[in-house]
Amino acid sequence: MSAPETLREEARREFRKVFAEPQALKVQGGEIDRWTLKRETGGDMFVTLDAPEMPDLVHIMISDPMASRINPITSVIMRTMDEVRKTMRAIEAQWKDPPTEVARE
Repeated sequence: MSAPETLREEARREFRKVFAEPQALKVQGGEIDRWTLKRETGGDMFVTLDAPEMPDLVHIMISDPMASRINPITSVIMRTMDEVRKTMRAIEAQWKDPPTEVARE
């Protein structure tokens, strides 16, 4: 009998369903995954699932150059699948309809 899936494993599986296969980096304690969410207009969005040493929580970093005047890098900690699903919906919405306030230096 196999061990039950951890919250992180379940979240990782859900992220893969929605955002496809990530780049995976093997690190001590497991893997860190990074998704590149391509936009036709450029300004790709990046989502990184890290902290493999903490299987009972999900920590992601969202890097979005299109949100440079709002918050270009955001960190989210989730402890339930409801939080994971809510966060995934927010990521998908931001990816498909990026903020219009863009800093152009």
